[in-house]
Amino acid sequence: GGGTIALRLQGDFAMARGQQAAALTAYGNALKKDDSTDMALRLYGAHVAAGDMAKGVAFLDKWQKNHPDNIVVLRTIGDADRQLGNLAAARTAYENILKLQPADGPAWNNLALTASAQNDKGATGFAERAYALRPNDSAVIDTLGWLLFRQGQVDRGLALLRDARLRDSTDPEIRYHLAAALAKSGRRTEARE
Repeated sequence: GGGTIALRLQGDFAMARGQQAAALTAYGNALKKDDSTDMALRLYGAHVAAGDMAKGVAFLDKWQKNHPDNIVVLRTIGDADRQLGNLAAARTAYENILKLQPADGPAWNNLALTASAQNDKGATGFAERAYALRPNDSAVIDTLGWLLFRQGQVDRGLALLRDARLRDSTDPEIRYHLAAALAKSGRRTEARE
C-alpha cells in the first residue's frame, strides 16, 4: 500500500543524509508491510552503512529462514560472511545456492574461494566447475588460475591469469595475482610491468 512506499522513501532519504538509525527504523517498519527481498536488502544495507555488517548478516540470516529459496539473499549472506571471515557460514550459503541452482557459476567461484581460505583441497575442483560454466568470466578465470598456480600447475595457472588480465586489465586483484605468479615463477621483468 501507499504506507509502504512512504516508509521506503523515508528510509532512502535518511540513508542519503547518512542517518542510518532513522533509515533502519523506516525500513524495519516498511518490511512489516512489505516482506520483500528489496526491503530486506535495504535494511541490510542500512546496517552496513552504519558500520555493522555483522548485525546486517544476522538480520538476513533470520529473514532467510522464512525465505529459504531466496538466492539473492543467500548470495548477499555468503559474500558478507566471507568478508567477515565467517568461512563456514559463507560456505553453507554458497552450498545452499548450489542446491537450488546447480549451474550457478558465481556461487561455484565463491565456494572455491571460501574452500581455499579453509585450506580445503576441494577448492580447485569447485573453481573448475565455475570455469566450465563461465569460461569468459574474468573473476572465475582468475580464481582458477590462482588456485592452479598455487598448487604448482604453473603453466596452466599463468595462462589463465594472463587471460583474466586481458579480459579485465583494471581489476586490482587480477593484476596482483598475475604479478605475484610471474614473480614467483622467475619472470621478474614481466611481473614488474
